Amino acid sequence: MSKYDNIEIILSKPGSELTDEEKKLRKAWWSKEWRLKNKDNKEFKEKEKIRQQKYRESLKPELAVIKLNKKEKIQNIINDNNELKEFDYKNFKSNIELSKDVVYDINPESLNLIFYNIEKLQNALNKPAIPSNVKHWMSLVLKTDGNISNTELKKLSRFLYYMNNNNIDNFIEQLIKIRTIRRTTVKTYFSKSWLKVLNRLRLFNKDFELSYKKLVGFNNYINYNYEENRGENNVKEDDKHKIFDYDPKKTLKVLNEISDLQDKLIFALYTQNIAPRRLDNSSLILTDKDINDLKDQNNYVQLVDNIPTKLIYNNYKTFKTYGTQIFDIEPVVKKILIEYIQKNNLNTTDNNKLFPNFSNFSLKLSEVFNNSYNTNGITLRWIRISAATFYSKKYQKNFNKRKQIAYYMAHSFVENNLYTKYDSDDNE
Repeated sequence: MSKYDNIEIILSKPGSELTDEEKKLRKAWWSKEWRLKNKDNKEFKEKEKIRQQKYRESLKPELAVIKLNKKEKIQNIINDNNELKEFDYKNFKSNIELSKDVVYDINPESLNLIFYNIEKLQNALNKPAIPSNVKHWMSLVLKTDGNISNTELKKLSRFLYYMNNNNIDNFIEQLIKIRTIRRTTVKTYFSKSWLKVLNRLRLFNKDFELSYKKLVGFNNYINYNYEENRGENNVKEDDKHKIFDYDPKKTLKVLNEISDLQDKLIFALYTQNIAPRRLDNSSLILTDKDINDLKDQNNYVQLVDNIPTKLIYNNYKTFKTYGTQIFDIEPVVKKILIEYIQKNNLNTTDNNKLFPNFSNFSLKLSEVFNNSYNTNGITLRWIRISAATFYSKKYQKNFNKRKQIAYYMAHSFVENNLYTKYDSDDNE
C-alpha cells in the first residue's frame, strides 16, 4: 500500500481543510511530480545537485572557531603585534602530569567568562559563535559533577575536531596569523578559555592530550617571546608617535586646549594625578564616607564637605599585591572634578557614578588622547609607556622616586622598567 493511495482526495480538498499530515503529503507529492517531470532537464538536474549539496552541508555540525583556509587574506595588520619567530612547540613543552585531579572552581560566572573569551577569539578569527548545545556539552566537561554522557562526549569531540591531536598545529597556525588584536590579548583569550576546556576534555578523550600539551607550549612561547621583546626596551619606528611627552607642564598645556568637560576630566586623571593607572578610573564612585568604611570592592572619589579630596582604589588588577591604595587629588584635577560634578548633578546617593555611560571606557580614553595629540594609536598601554619613560629618565638616579611612580601605577618596579622605552641609539 502506497502512502499516495489517497492523494487524489487530498489534492481535491481546499488547503484550509487539510490536516498537517495531509499538507506534508501534498507537498511531498508535488515535489515528486516535479522531479519526474524534469528528470531529463539538464538545468533542473544541476539545480537539484546544488540543492542536495546544500542540504548535506546543513546536516554537518556548525564549524565554530576554525575552518581553515590557508588562502584567507589577513587584513587590519596592527603595528602593536610583534612577529613571532618560527614557532617550535617542542622547545616549549610544559611538564604536565596527566592526572585526573584537574578541578576548577566552575560556577555560572566563571563559565560565562570562559565562553566570553571564546567568543572574543571567534571574532578575531572571523568565525561563527559557539552554538548553545555545544556550550552545554563543554560546561558538562568543565564541571566535575557534569555527568556528560558518551553520546554527548562523542558529539562534542566531533565538533571540536579542529583542536584534536591531528589538527591542533593548524589551529595554532591560525592563532599566529591573527593581526587584528595584540598577541598577548590572543594569549589571554585562549589561555582563559580553550586551555581550560582542553585540560578537562583530555581526561575524557585521549585525542586531545597532545593538543593540550601543544597549546600549553604555545602559551609559554608567547610569554617568553613577549618578555624577551619587552626586555629590549626599544620602540619601533612605527610606534614612536604613540609616545608623548608626559611632563606635567607639557600635558597641562594640552589639557587647557580641550573644550569638552568630560574629555578634560579623563585627560586630567591620566596626566595630572602623578601617574596613569589602568582602567580603574572608569568605575569611580562618589562617596562622603570615612576611608575606614570603604574597604569593599569599589573605587571611590571621596568628598569632604562636597570637595573631592582622595582617590581610593579597591578594585584593580594587582589589588592582591598592593591592597587598598589611597591618593590625594592634585589641584588641577580637583578643580575640574568640582565643575564636572556640579554640571552633571552628581551626588553620593542615587547619581554617584563618575562615568556611567561608557560600555567601553578604553575606547573613550584612546579617543580623548588621539584627538588631543592629533594622531592615532595612543591606547592606555602607550599612555602608561609614556609616563614610565618620562619618569625613568627624570629620576634615573633616584631609585626611591621610580619605585614610588611604579606604586602609583599599581605595578612592580621591574614592570615599570619594562614599560620604559628608548630609541635604539639610546641603548648603544
